[in-house]
Amino acid sequence: MDFTLTKYRALLLSLRDAEYQFCLFRDYKLSDNVGKQVYLRHDIDDRPENALEMAIEENRVGIAGTYYFRNRKHIFIEKIIRRIEDLGHEIGYHYENLADSKGDAVFAIDDFRINLNRFRAVADVQTICMHGSPYSRWNNLDLWDQYSYTDEEVILEVFRDIDYNGSMYLTDTGRKWDSGRENMRDKVASSIPHSFQSTDDIIQSIFTLPSKLFITVHPQRWTDNSVLWIRELVMQAAKNVIKRKLIRH
Repeated sequence: MDFTLTKYRALLLSLRDAEYQFCLFRDYKLSDNVGKQVYLRHDIDDRPENALEMAIEENRVGIAGTYYFRNRKHIFIEKIIRRIEDLGHEIGYHYENLADSKGDAVFAIDDFRINLNRFRAVADVQTICMHGSPYSRWNNLDLWDQYSYTDEEVILEVFRDIDYNGSMYLTDTGRKWDSGRENMRDKVASSIPHSFQSTDDIIQSIFTLPSKLFITVHPQRWTDNSVLWIRELVMQAAKNVIKRKLIRH
C-alpha cells in the first residue's frame, strides 16, 4: 500500500541514506547550494493530527521540514502547531486570502495581515506558501501583483522566490506523484521532469536523483489507519474527477 506512514518513513530513510541534507525554507537564501539537499514541504490542508504524526516521525530519524498551515478552525490548532515547532520543524502560513475574498485584493491583504499575526502569536513564521484553492477562479499568488509580503517581514514565498531550475520537484497533489491531469496550481518551473507513479518508484531511484529536491506532501493523505486510508482514497478520487473537468474548461 502506498501513502501510508510506513511508506513515508521508508522514503525519509532512503533520502537520509543517500546523504541528502534536509533544509528548511527559511534558510533557502542562506544555502550555499553545496552537496545534496532536499526541501521537505508539508501543506496542511486537512487533518492536522496527521501532520503531528509526520512531525514526530521525522524528529525520530533526525529530519526537519517545513509545515504550512491553513487558517481554518479545524486546522489552526495551537497546541499542534506549537508541538510541531518544538520538534524542530519550521511553521509557515498556507494562505488563501484572494480566493476567500473572491478577488477583492483590499480585503485579502487585510485578511492576510490579520491571519499572519495570528500565526506569529503561536510560532516563528517567516515564510509563506499559497494554497492552490482548486475550486476558486482566483489564484492566491496574484495578490502580490498589487502588494508586497516583504512589507510584512516575510522573507520567502515558496512559488515566487525559489529558483527551481536544476532541481526536481515532487508533489503528491491528487494523491499521486504524476498528477499532471489533476494539478491546477501546485506547479513550478523545474527543468528536470520525472515519471514516478509510486513512492516505491522514488525510493528505487534515490541514488540517481539530482542533488537538489523539493518534495511536497499533504499529511492527510498519509496514514497507517486502514479506515482513514480508504476514506482519503475515495474522497481524492472524487476530487480528481472534478479537478480534471475544471482544468479542461
